Order: sequence, then C-alpha cells, then structure tokens
Amino acid sequence: MTFSSGAIAGALLLAISLVMIAHAGYSAAEPRATYIRPTDLAFAKATHVATGNAPASYALPVEITAECLFGTLLSIAGAVLYAGDLQEVKMEREMGVRSMDLLLMCPSFRSVRHRGSNLFAPRK
Repeated sequence: MTFSSGAIAGALLLAISLVMIAHAGYSAAEPRATYIRPTDLAFAKATHVATGNAPASYALPVEITAECLFGTLLSIAGAVLYAGDLQEVKMEREMGVRSMDLLLMCPSFRSVRHRGSNLFAPRK
C-alpha cells in the first residue's frame, strides 16, 4: 500500500495535533490539582471553586485554551489530508447487490400490537 505525500503529511499533522490536545488537557488539569485537594473540598465548596463560579485567578489560562483550539483545527486539517480523495458511489452497483424488498423495508412501520389481539383474545 502506497501513501501519497498528502496522506503522510495528514498523518503527521494528526499525530502532532493529538499530542497538542493531550498536553493541553494535562496542562488544564494541573492548575486544578494545585488549588483543589481532597482535604480542601469543604474550602473549595465554600469559595465556589468546585461549583464553576471560580474567581478569575482560578480561570483556565488563555495559552491552554489557544493550544486546545489550535490542536483541534490542526487535527481537522490532518484528517482532511489523510482521508484523500472521495470516491463516488454508483447506484447501479448498489442496486445489483441489494434487492428492492431490502431497500423498501421500513421496520418502523411494522405494528405488532393490532386489533387482532383484541378480537381473538380469550373471553373472561
């Protein structure tokens, strides 16, 4: 199997972006661990740190947010490059494989609770 230069570049971009996103996740968890310890949970609840109403000093740094967003955009670009060209789906080939009964089957329209259960139920 041969890879084009676009696929190799896409795989490289994907690997770099996954490392960036993992680093951003670790970097985001690290500051939380410094100000919320299990012994300080009562203090954290009292100061609204655990409820999401943290003061600005506890907010996530802009560098971590930017790294995460850049890693996400880089992963999208890498996935597009790695995927390659799209192939068209020909209806004739699909119709040759499947029958019309299979294509027109709609299981959601089937009703297993109909009036026959009331008509032919044993009388009490």
